[in-house]
Amino acid sequence: MRTSSYVIYVGLREESEYYILHGYTGAVDAVGPEVIRYLLAHTDPGRTGPARDETVIRECVGHAGDREVESDTIQTLASRGYLTDKSAEAERAYVEGLAELLHKRELTRARPGFLIVPTYSCNLRCPYCYQAALRRLGKVMTRETADAAFRCIDLLRDRHHDSTREPADGTIPYMVVGLYGGEPLMRATARIVRYIVQEGRGRHLRFSATTNAVDLDQFLDLLGPDGIRQIQVTLDGPKDIHDTKRIGPKYPQGTYETILRNVGLALERDASVGIRLHINWDSVDRAKELMDDLDARGLLAHKHLAVYAETTHSWMRGHAAPVPPEMAQSDIHECLRQSCSGLARPLRATDHGLVARLERYVRYGLAGICSSASVCSSQTAMYILDLFGDIYPCWEIVGEPELKIGEFSAAAPVFNERERAWRGRTPATIPDCATCKYAVLHFGGCPAIPLRTGGELAAPACYDYEDAFISLSRRFFRSAAFRALGNSATAGAAAATVGASPH
Repeated sequence: MRTSSYVIYVGLREESEYYILHGYTGAVDAVGPEVIRYLLAHTDPGRTGPARDETVIRECVGHAGDREVESDTIQTLASRGYLTDKSAEAERAYVEGLAELLHKRELTRARPGFLIVPTYSCNLRCPYCYQAALRRLGKVMTRETADAAFRCIDLLRDRHHDSTREPADGTIPYMVVGLYGGEPLMRATARIVRYIVQEGRGRHLRFSATTNAVDLDQFLDLLGPDGIRQIQVTLDGPKDIHDTKRIGPKYPQGTYETILRNVGLALERDASVGIRLHINWDSVDRAKELMDDLDARGLLAHKHLAVYAETTHSWMRGHAAPVPPEMAQSDIHECLRQSCSGLARPLRATDHGLVARLERYVRYGLAGICSSASVCSSQTAMYILDLFGDIYPCWEIVGEPELKIGEFSAAAPVFNERERAWRGRTPATIPDCATCKYAVLHFGGCPAIPLRTGGELAAPACYDYEDAFISLSRRFFRSAAFRALGNSATAGAAAATVGASPH
């Protein structure tokens, strides 16, 4: 027997703890160093796929422990999939079939999500904007197109209808539709946005908006639980950094004060506000300064405000890996932990669902991700409807007609062959993914990344995933949440102990 090509290693050197996960059986186990060395010794040297975790675990194990691996431990490793008599080709075929099964299950239960793009224009000129070329279009959605978008939403909701999830009392739940751009909330779009929100209210729709918030005070009557109930706003750092980046023809001195004033107005109207803080190596040490400023303004105390950190992405400009001063996920979390201690409210970086998926995998095994195998709704049921009557599956590619998946009109939406490609993208359709130990957990990654970095849709979106998994999985296995999970009687798939010597 050989070591499966889908064994994932996690080592906590300081605690002398070692964990193994199996990439498709759902097994998660605590093991001793001798088991780690045994598995590494029986790894097929000719297999392909990521293996950085193996380098890291070798460094963690070092020369610890010299026990032989007992026969019953070997049998347990085989029963849980870590050792296998399957060939590499047979394992790959199994993973392809499993990925297809998981994805089909998800497609049958997917709830549709919608965004409306009233314009591609913007009142700012941020230097890193990847949509800069679209600003020249300069048009705004008409009422006729908005009506057609509502008709499209109605038809697609029926297409994805699942009566088993209707409320028992017969009420009609509302759906939140996103407003996107360009900049959806500015003076030039006020009339059509007001029409969209007013019409949507009668259709059991509520709204969210991704906005720069500099003209948000023009939309105060629409903000709140019954209208635009959620907004996402971006800050590029403390005032002196932000005001060199978020600028525009009418805001040559910057937008920091304007944005925060408008955020306060939105919170007063019970709208939920998410502040996305862009940070990189040049600004990460000053993240605490910005959080302190938000606290001093009384914003952090508001229950409807959330703040999270993110870096800009080089793949939007064609790079297959982060380019300094941008930060990789494997760096951003640790840097924030060190620089933002003692805050009134913690500042966390997004991990794009990586830890949540890992926790579900540890808790429930493969069943933990059965209902949400794909990492993005662009692979299942996201529909972005723009002012030209085009339909896109992903906000990273809007405004590029050659990438649209269909068109809509007052009659009905009509889809092209690209919709099938987007909705069918799984590790089974991406040659490099099926041999990857993270295939089921990562599920091919963001579909826009290969398109932006010169590849095809049927290509992997690795970017910095492996490094992020190594870093964040170690933090998870150290966390109180995992310790509690391991001691829980209901944690059916929580890490068992296989051949681990006592510490």
